[in-house]
Parts: sequence; structure tokens; C-alpha cells
Amino acid sequence: MHADTATQPHHETKTPPVAPTRKRAILLVEDDLDMVHFLKSLLATLDNCQVIHATDGRTANEFLRVGEVDLVLTDILMPEMDGMEVIRHVRETRGELPVIAMTGGGRRLPGLDLVRYAELLGADKAVSKPINPQALLMLLNDLLPTLQ
Repeated sequence: MHADTATQPHHETKTPPVAPTRKRAILLVEDDLDMVHFLKSLLATLDNCQVIHATDGRTANEFLRVGEVDLVLTDILMPEMDGMEVIRHVRETRGELPVIAMTGGGRRLPGLDLVRYAELLGADKAVSKPINPQALLMLLNDLLPTLQ
């Protein structure tokens, strides 16, 4: 005799799909490769961040036209197009996008306060090189938006 085994309906508990959270994007604009390596390793300590690197202002501005960026960290003195142009471009096209300017140019341009000039152009903060890692991380944490 053959017995039919009734199959119980199997109820799977499905978790609702969760939208992937994107990483916060930091556009690093720096032409000095030693500084790029230093900054990338420092920025890697930040939670949920990715670094996009541009070697000059022209490349940075091209990326800003098409890419999603949450903060710009730019050197001031660079070839092709300097950081002052990057700051001006950000303020004209991306409004409130946070910008931190960096300079070691005081040695090359005595008497010209590039830190103050960068702030006057619209940088949220400006720092002198050599960079204090803890101070820069504090600035980044203050200025980077929290993404949901």
C-alpha cells in the first residue's frame, strides 16, 4: 500500500531588500605622488569612504561635471589648473559641496597667504603642509556628509 505524504507548505521569511549604501566619495586633487600616497592611506582610515584621485584642477573639474562627490580635498599649487580654480568651479557649479584646500606654497611664494586666499575664494577650510593627520581627519569628519 502506498501512502501519500502531504507536503507542508514551506514559508520562507524574506527580508525586505535593503538599498545598498554608497560610499562617501572624496575627490583628492594633488599632483605630488608622495602626498597622494600619504593622503590615500590616511583617508583609508575613514569609514565608508572612497578616494577618487585627480592630478590637476582640469581633471578634477571634468570629474566634478559627471561624478558624484561628497567632498573635495585639493592642493592649491598644481600644473594645468590650480586649486584656486577648483574652488571657484565648485562654488559656481556645486554650491555647498565641502572643500578643504591644502598648501605648502608659503615656501615658494613668500608674503602670499594662500591659506587665507583659499578661504576667501570659498574653501570651507584650508590647511598648510606638512599636514597634521589628526587635524585633517577631524576636519574631514566634520565636513563629510553622513549618507543614509
